[in-house]
Amino acid sequence: MALTRYIDDYQLSELEGVRFFMTEDGKTSIACRVSYEALQDLASHQQFEGRISDLFETYRPLIERVASATTTVIVRAMRSVSSWSPQRFSRDP
Repeated sequence: MALTRYIDDYQLSELEGVRFFMTEDGKTSIACRVSYEALQDLASHQQFEGRISDLFETYRPLIERVASATTTVIVRAMRSVSSWSPQRFSRDP
């Protein structure tokens, strides 16, 4: 389940970080967010000096790849869990 950018627009908040949209099928948007703290860590690691919006725009391809990979793992885990049956965890012999 690879995600791609849905629209170029994004919303910046110093409290919440950056919200942006990705899509799997080109039709349905998936809301994503990278926290302000994660962006600060990225800036520190990359020795980036500048505005958070500039950081996000510079590293957006990387951030989107991470969002796509993370979403894929979460969806796979949810699919696995949804196939579980409560009877499988029964303590009765």
